[in-house]
Amino acid sequence: MLNMFSFINLLYMLNELWESVFFMVEKKGRVFNPKDLESLVFKWGTQQWVLGDRFSLGLTVIPPSTAHERHSHPGVEEMFYIISGEMEVIFYYGDKQEMFYAGPGSYVHIPAGVEHSGGGHSVEPVRFLVIYSPPGPETYQLRNDPECTVLPPGKLPAYHCK
Repeated sequence: MLNMFSFINLLYMLNELWESVFFMVEKKGRVFNPKDLESLVFKWGTQQWVLGDRFSLGLTVIPPSTAHERHSHPGVEEMFYIISGEMEVIFYYGDKQEMFYAGPGSYVHIPAGVEHSGGGHSVEPVRFLVIYSPPGPETYQLRNDPECTVLPPGKLPAYHCK
């Protein structure tokens, strides 16, 4: 008997087989450099994204003493890996909240729909990798934010990964 995880994996494998046999979809690996990607620029920092079929991977940079507002991503899990700097992370549960500090090498997991906020808590910018699964918030939520400026590939913002 299949458990739910095995069933979902079976569906993914059948979908890949279907695409490769009936649609002749050739899957190829790629390498992306920061200058090859567009950048999303906000008051609170910058982001660059690479989209996959089942997840997205992004680099976020938040300048010192800057934070993004409380928000959530319904139906989407989010994970961070802190590369440099220190980040204050706040999780909100109704009228209660939990605050943590995440420094280099820290992992942060945000379950789907959990409200959270975060910001730079060090003298240097916080640089961290973000994973969304499934992908989506970087296209429909962040990119469509009225305060978002999209820079074309080749034009890097002031704060970016070096």
